[in-house]
Amino acid sequence: MQRRKLIQLFVSIVPIATITPFLTKAQGKLKLLKGGFKVEADKDRWNENTIFGKEKNMKCKVSGKDTNNTLYVVEENDPVDVGPPLHIHPNQDEVFFITKGNYLVKIGDDVFNLKKGDTAFAPRNIPHCFLTIGEGPHQMILTYQPAGKMEEFFYNRKNPAYTDGKTLEQQFKEHDMEIVGPKLTK
Repeated sequence: MQRRKLIQLFVSIVPIATITPFLTKAQGKLKLLKGGFKVEADKDRWNENTIFGKEKNMKCKVSGKDTNNTLYVVEENDPVDVGPPLHIHPNQDEVFFITKGNYLVKIGDDVFNLKKGDTAFAPRNIPHCFLTIGEGPHQMILTYQPAGKMEEFFYNRKNPAYTDGKTLEQQFKEHDMEIVGPKLTK
């Protein structure tokens, strides 16, 4: 009988001991989010814009630094006929929320025509890309979960010292992405 009680005690204690480190980590993450913050319209979280390429303008709204790298939200303003090549994020989901203009968004084999107010979801490991279509302005909110290296990617891409001598494929690879096809065309 003593042995049975000992086994029951062990079985009841082991799960608690196993999850205790995770509870502590979760509580630490909650402390990061406590208090909140506001980012005003047309402003960047860090009071700077990321501009690269054909005046592609990006504004961080929620940084991976704010969320222990679990989430990154960025507002993207795009010129006409602009978009990345078909690529994958092996470790991140991506959400496209259109706030101005029209976009073609390819996710897997599907191509969606998105307009203001529309949302599309690209799960990790699924090839995707987009293209601005029609007259501007074009603007969308991109959400990456987890944040991964996306914020670093956009900040690095604006720096000629980073991009000089590196192919786009190398830049994607350094930030845990892979180009798997061409840009989307109309």
